[in-house]
Amino acid sequence: MSKETPINGKRLKTARKNAGLRQHQLAARVGTTQGQISAIEGGRRGTSVEVLTKIASVLGVGIGWLCGGTDPDHSSPGRLSAESILEDQESPPGLVAFAGDRTLVASLDVQADEWGALRGLVPPGSLTKQGYLMVLLAIRANLDHTQNVA
Repeated sequence: MSKETPINGKRLKTARKNAGLRQHQLAARVGTTQGQISAIEGGRRGTSVEVLTKIASVLGVGIGWLCGGTDPDHSSPGRLSAESILEDQESPPGLVAFAGDRTLVASLDVQADEWGALRGLVPPGSLTKQGYLMVLLAIRANLDHTQNVA
């Protein structure tokens, strides 16, 4: 059973309305139900990383922003880098450990929007370095799958 990732319901509703979509239309585009979208918007539940990634892609907003971060779209996270994560004293320890592994970060070629998504996560518990790596790989796998289907 996969864990649910919390989403800021008010932000989801705002982004959905800005995109001109009704709940059932967004649900159809991301492969879920209108009831799940309603529950997320109402703050009654989160969703999987897979559905979160699809929602962000359909609505054209950043994953980090949907999860409560400060970046309102895909372009704003461009300010983030491994260095900015390391300098931010409020960065979670697991993310700091991930950003501090220069060899791993370089081999993965982590992009600014990915740092934004990782920094914006609000997991139910703390994530380790390996946890952030797994989230990054899941995001990439979903984006690759979504792009190949389109």
